[in-house]
Amino acid sequence: MAAQGQWAEGIAQIREGLAAWRARGTRTPWSWFFALLAEACGRAGQVEEGLRALEEALEAIVSDPERVAQYLQTPWKLEIDKVMWEHEHPDGLARAIREVIEDWPVPDRELLRKVTAPTLLICIEGDDIHPAELGRILHDLLPSSELLMFESEIALFQAIPSLVQRVGTFLTGHD
Repeated sequence: MAAQGQWAEGIAQIREGLAAWRARGTRTPWSWFFALLAEACGRAGQVEEGLRALEEALEAIVSDPERVAQYLQTPWKLEIDKVMWEHEHPDGLARAIREVIEDWPVPDRELLRKVTAPTLLICIEGDDIHPAELGRILHDLLPSSELLMFESEIALFQAIPSLVQRVGTFLTGHD
């Protein structure tokens, strides 16, 4: 409903969905519902309510037990997340959160062999969200790809000066 411009009905449906997930005690889609609610409220002109929903979305994300465990292991991630969330356009953040969830797989990976654009792949071994093995597969499938593989997040952060230079060179097309 919200996507069709029927904001009041759409917002009510989103709230019902969120309440149903809360009643089940399931946390998995909470951030998605909150982000969707924030975007719908923003488009409906209910800015304050949209900002509250966005705050709840962020709270749902950072209080997720798996995320908390990551923050305990690598405390700097929380600071990076906070910087990323301090965004001038909350509806953009909500859309970004939702788009990650709505990411669709390529129906036939062999289609990637037709991509001729230069592609820079940056991967970290042990990354659960973007597995290094996926980077290797994409590198094999994308004919004009370059793969930069790091053994850990620490190795990636230590390489940031050279990585920034490499990305800049890649983007400008000057090797």
